Amino acid sequence: MREFNRDRYLEIAGNVGVFTSAEIDVIIEILNVHEKSDGKEYVVFNYKEADIILGFIIFGRTPLTEFSWDIYWLVVDLGRQGKGIGGKLIRMCQDFILGNGDSAILKVETSTKKEFAHARNLYVKQNFKEAGRIPNFYKENDDLIIYYIALTSGSTMSRTI
Repeated sequence: MREFNRDRYLEIAGNVGVFTSAEIDVIIEILNVHEKSDGKEYVVFNYKEADIILGFIIFGRTPLTEFSWDIYWLVVDLGRQGKGIGGKLIRMCQDFILGNGDSAILKVETSTKKEFAHARNLYVKQNFKEAGRIPNFYKENDDLIIYYIALTSGSTMSRTI
């Protein structure tokens, strides 16, 4: 879970086929910061089966907030998508966050591009609620969608705050 394997993360992200080269560069930058800060700025977990990393999640505290967190990247190996790995990674993230406090807000932002429909469905299935949209945020006809879930100890179900 806590093993760090930059090359495998980048291989998975590259093989998924939905990220631009600029987005891959951002993943590299965040992984660099993670290594240099010894995990203090970003937390990176992965999911493995038979010693093979099949997905990873990068998340961290939201600056200037008391108990909010952001998922920055959640990536599952192309051949293993739709098999519950994304949900397991989200639950690892939620368990870690609740290990650091009794309640928290977990937020994720994503695109409305058709290539991200699977990710959007995953967040909804994991009880994230849509908090809002910004039309044409990334480019024409590519909106930003903001999802969140309110976490409390003993439950990862959302509640209204």
